[in-house]
Amino acid sequence: MKKLLIIPFVLLIVAVCLFSTGCKDAEEGCIDYGASNYDEEATESCEDCCEYNVSYGFWYDEGTANQLAERGIDRLEITLTHEHGYLEGASYEAGMFWEDESEPANCNPDQMFVQTITIARYNTTWYYRIVGWADYPGVELWTGEIYFDWKGECTIVKLENPASGYQSYSLNGSVHLSNQCSDEPIPDNVKMLMHSELFNDEDAIGAIVDTITFSGGGNPAEANFTVESLWPSAYADEPSKWTVWLTQLDGSPVCNFECEGDDACTDTHGNYIVAVNSEQTYSDININCECGEAEYEYNFSGLIKYENQCNEGPLPYEIVIQLRITDGTFYKEVYDTVTFLAIDEDEMYYNYNIGADWPYETNPYQGNIWINSANFEIPICYDPCTESTYCSPDYGDNAFSITGPATVKDINVLCKCSN
Repeated sequence: MKKLLIIPFVLLIVAVCLFSTGCKDAEEGCIDYGASNYDEEATESCEDCCEYNVSYGFWYDEGTANQLAERGIDRLEITLTHEHGYLEGASYEAGMFWEDESEPANCNPDQMFVQTITIARYNTTWYYRIVGWADYPGVELWTGEIYFDWKGECTIVKLENPASGYQSYSLNGSVHLSNQCSDEPIPDNVKMLMHSELFNDEDAIGAIVDTITFSGGGNPAEANFTVESLWPSAYADEPSKWTVWLTQLDGSPVCNFECEGDDACTDTHGNYIVAVNSEQTYSDININCECGEAEYEYNFSGLIKYENQCNEGPLPYEIVIQLRITDGTFYKEVYDTVTFLAIDEDEMYYNYNIGADWPYETNPYQGNIWINSANFEIPICYDPCTESTYCSPDYGDNAFSITGPATVKDINVLCKCSN
């Protein structure tokens, strides 16, 4: 009799298991009703799997918009970061601003920079970074924290007082110039050009040119210097090095003393590399002029001025310098790729230095110099003008005479509209 009672009891347990979750394998998933990926079939909460759709809206008033316009900034790029994630930047036109007198109570994409994103953690703080672009490389204008509401309400952030976007760096020290090519002393108060450039492994700022004065005369002579450069905060890495070199005032090599025979008086060190150890770096530069075999038979240097009068668009920053020298029968061409990284996009400068060997018996007596865009799909002057005119380069007089192993030639490249 007791055995008969056991059978119904077992059937009852089976029925309970079939109509409840107690005997099923637990299924993990997001069980938060507020999540965008809520799983109604999940029985256990998964770890960090819930996703939430949140919105943000950045805005500024007309005054801030005018400040950006005066700096030529026409585009903003917003990126968000967090210890648990990184969101790719969203790009916006910088000319939009909040036009109403009262501050916004909700997100309005017509007057604000609004975006809806999906994040894996809610009620957490993210960090925003806003870079303004007038041209390469862009400047960091705003950084800060932004707190998202997991309930889906749009998070509003007002932007004001944009930063300059640059960090100042300086290099200080003394240049010691020694002439070992001859017994000739270095005159007192002689002036020379000091070229300096701030850079890291990927980025650089266009060379800064300062005039320094050597005092005291004698051999060696000494000149104190201070160089300052602005480094865009939008660069991924801070600057790591300074490079320094000297020339005469006309751009010719600094070591222009006479040697005996066919040897050339040269700076055996060339460019000097100084490590950046802080925002203010101190280093002395020792230049030794010594006699030796010249690296090139002919050396050409000077200042390139690159100006755009066609439109308000930027100039190509990476260019190729094309130099041709000839003896009237034969010619040789040499090329050098350089990068303009100037703040003023409509007018840029570059101090070039190119060497060339000459394989023919008669000496070259004439040269020409041009510049071209490194990207041959983009002309050196590519801004549109009008329907009846086009933008073309005017090199002025780009020919020059070669009178010796060192020749200085400045070149002005003017992009202007023509028929």
